[in-house]
Amino acid sequence: MLGRLLVTVAAVVGVGGFSWWWQRRDRRRRSPVHAPDRTGWPRQLHRGDFDDGSRPWLVVLFSSRTCGSCDRVRAAVQGLAAPDTRVVEVAYQDAPDLHRRYEVPGVPLVLIAGPDGVVEAGFLGPVTEAELSEALGRARLASPDPSR
Repeated sequence: MLGRLLVTVAAVVGVGGFSWWWQRRDRRRRSPVHAPDRTGWPRQLHRGDFDDGSRPWLVVLFSSRTCGSCDRVRAAVQGLAAPDTRVVEVAYQDAPDLHRRYEVPGVPLVLIAGPDGVVEAGFLGPVTEAELSEALGRARLASPDPSR
């Protein structure tokens, strides 16, 4: 009798756990803002979280005030600021909700997005201004809209 009760409880717990996992997995697949790709960063940014959308290109640096390598990356990212490119830094201490929403895997994380918020390139960890500039240039060339 006790054995059957234990088997029943184990089955209920197993089915409940699987159901929770399946729903969580399915919810993430449907939400583009929460869907990190195989590289570990989001594929889509909601432009309203970072700027007014008046410039076609957006470069976001997810950082932390306690991150030593973020200082060098911050300087590299600032070099990308241009009339068509908005540069935004999101420090964890100032906006932990955005770090959680976009499931930032670590800092520094730099994302380059177009007007539609699609992430064209991303870099996790130290990166140089030359590497960022090259990635932004490739994204501009690949853009179907010549004005971008």
